[in-house]
Amino acid sequence: MQLESYGDVMTVEEVATVMRVTPHHVRLLCREGDLPGAFKWGRTWRIPRAAAEAKISGQRYTPDGPLFGAFPEVMTPREVADAMHSHPRQVRALADAGQLPGAFKWGPVWRVLRSCLEALATGQATPADPLAALPDTLTTREVAAAMRTSPRQVWEAAQRGELKGFRVRREWRFLKAPIRDLLLRAAGGAHPG
Repeated sequence: MQLESYGDVMTVEEVATVMRVTPHHVRLLCREGDLPGAFKWGRTWRIPRAAAEAKISGQRYTPDGPLFGAFPEVMTPREVADAMHSHPRQVRALADAGQLPGAFKWGPVWRVLRSCLEALATGQATPADPLAALPDTLTTREVAAAMRTSPRQVWEAAQRGELKGFRVRREWRFLKAPIRDLLLRAAGGAHPG
């Protein structure tokens, strides 16, 4: 069976199918550390596809780049569920329980930092800078796009003093560092670098 047909992260059942063993055997491999790269997702295990490839080919697994590069830096519960072969309800339940690194609430909705999810999946200690690609001074639209919300919500948060920024005539501008720190603090993540 071709591993390329699977996503970047595989379920226990998918790995069992490829390895031609039982799911119980794959769970044992994960629990005993014989499948490097495997990580807990709620009560189940998830395995990076590259880790399964390394195990099958008898090579050593080393994470070789971002797992979820096709997703935006701030992910919705639906996007996290798609990436993790899960359901948005499970993503929200893990976030509510404080078991989802990088999860934070923006208003009534959950958001998850992709870099924190990748740090969980690859065993890294700290997430990457979630705003690395943006300039040092951000517009309202850039902050809204980065936080996956509307410019109106950003403007209202700035008016209430929840987002620190400054005004240039009628437009708000925000320094990148405090916005990054806010995201990481809200997500419970450590500072990058």
